[in-house]
Amino acid sequence: MARRRGRPWPEGERKTDLVKLRARPSDRATWEQVAEEEGRSLSSWIESTANEAATLEIEAIRLPEDPEYAVTEDGQVFSFKTGRWQRLAQSEDDGGYLRVQLGGRQRGVHVIVLLAFRGPPEEGQVCRHLDGNPANNHLENLAWGTRSENAHDAIKHRKMRQA
Repeated sequence: MARRRGRPWPEGERKTDLVKLRARPSDRATWEQVAEEEGRSLSSWIESTANEAATLEIEAIRLPEDPEYAVTEDGQVFSFKTGRWQRLAQSEDDGGYLRVQLGGRQRGVHVIVLLAFRGPPEEGQVCRHLDGNPANNHLENLAWGTRSENAHDAIKHRKMRQA
């Protein structure tokens, strides 16, 4: 069965597996996120969970083109090159887009998330940030679309003036 480009991977056809990564306690941003989701302060959350586990499981999908890397739905990118999962540092480019270094090459986090979870784009499509924030790389904020749709988004979010 042929997969249609730019559409979600059909069930059972995704070329990558969901993996559970173990975040280390030094991964402060992850701990803060979990504490916030539970509606608690970081210090009280750490206190209550210190006896439960030394690590936190995070669900991620391995990248189809390189299974030594994995990405989460919220745009965290991990590497297994050292023999254990490590979150990669992200840098911001001039346009406000977050980028990571994968195999000696800079890649946009937004594109990595869409490729892993939605598959490759159709011919001529680009990644769109639906809320206009180039640093928001959550899966629900990203979509493949035409350059025209992307330009309309920019106008709608006042990132570009209408000609």
